[in-house]
Amino acid sequence: MKIFELRQIFNILNIFLASIFFIYPNISLSSERTCEYLLYENFFDDTYTEPVVNFGFFPEDAEDNDDYYIEIIDILNGSPLSELEIDLDKDPTITSINGINLVLNNEEEFSDKAKQLENILNDNEFIEFEIYYLDDEQKKSFELNKFSYEKEIDVTATININELKVINKSRETTGKFFIQLEWDNPEVTKKIEAITTNNEYVCYFDTQDSIEKVLNKVWSPIPESDELGSKYEIAKLNLLTVRNFNDDYYQFTLDFEMDKTVRNKTSLGQFPFDTLETKFDFVFKNGGSVYNHYETDEEDIESLNKNLLEWEIQKDFKEYFKKVGSYDASYFEFDIKRKNLYYIFKIMLPVIFIVLISFSVFWINNQEIEGKLNVSIVSLLALIAYNFVYGSDLPKIGSITVMDTFILIAYLFAGLSTFISVYSYFDYRRDKLKSDFNTLDLKMRYIAPIGYAIAVSSICLIVYGK
Repeated sequence: MKIFELRQIFNILNIFLASIFFIYPNISLSSERTCEYLLYENFFDDTYTEPVVNFGFFPEDAEDNDDYYIEIIDILNGSPLSELEIDLDKDPTITSINGINLVLNNEEEFSDKAKQLENILNDNEFIEFEIYYLDDEQKKSFELNKFSYEKEIDVTATININELKVINKSRETTGKFFIQLEWDNPEVTKKIEAITTNNEYVCYFDTQDSIEKVLNKVWSPIPESDELGSKYEIAKLNLLTVRNFNDDYYQFTLDFEMDKTVRNKTSLGQFPFDTLETKFDFVFKNGGSVYNHYETDEEDIESLNKNLLEWEIQKDFKEYFKKVGSYDASYFEFDIKRKNLYYIFKIMLPVIFIVLISFSVFWINNQEIEGKLNVSIVSLLALIAYNFVYGSDLPKIGSITVMDTFILIAYLFAGLSTFISVYSYFDYRRDKLKSDFNTLDLKMRYIAPIGYAIAVSSICLIVYGK
């Protein structure tokens, strides 16, 4: 009896193992055939719309105010709702639908109310709803029928900045971005399922060639640029994932690297205390909504600043959307400030030192005119040399910078020392003075340094007063 039972158990195990070896390969093979179809079959589908039945308005996920209303943030153009003249600028909020109160008593109620709202919109063909304008505290009631339309595909974009460089003498900034795009395309999915008869598949394409082959057959929402002077290039396609498992994943996920170059809004008149206004734009020509997210925290900013060397990113990042024609454009704006310690210690302080040396002529005996002229002329030549040190960092602009003003004042005071030395010697010989120092020299020992200090202080006030 025991031997018979053991044989039964052994037979069951054999059947179980056989099922693993025969069934599992068939599942894998079916998914593999789906991926081969996407890669090698000659089909093309540029669809970027899907049929949808909706009421035409889109509520916000949450609203940070005392009453916790669910606010209407967008209305579909051409929908029956757009004819009801709801003013989005007045912050319309949904207070009730079909007599059900949707005002939140506390923040914890939001998920329940949002689910309740979703169920009402899904289960009803006709609704009566009341809105409350937060802006002017008015209430209005409306009636609305559900309607059918072709909805353009929505896209979720996650954008990471890997590297930034300021180029072309501060005129442009170039950035290396890692971008992940996620979107659904039901029409393409239906076509795949109809041919492969496989409703559960996931395909990974991780080579440039295979990704391009698939993307050439289906519509994809790779962003473009619209700003004047903005240039972009797809540097590398890393991974394309196509799947149809469940609602937890998008059907298409594309990871790629993009290089973008944009023109800076400069304030070169403040050089070397200038700041660049940099704006990157991403125009998603999908027609639908773009849910965009820039991943930039303090650690990311510190990492980018290490590569910028001469520049430093300010932490006030701005993210916003605006329409470019009928498309959504995402903008990422920030300021880059020049690190000016190099210019302070390597140029400005040495220039101040040279000017002070030029004032030493007022301590040289009047009879030593050659020594006086040697000191003042060498000081002038040294200042001219410093003018070339920073000139290569700037484009040839038609205005005077802070640094130019600083150097010109240095020229003025160093040249003034030369003229006064010559005049002092002439006055000394003309009046046949017998003392070692002219009265003018004695006065200039104090007037020249004080006047120069006032001039430099004025520049500092101009720079930091703006």
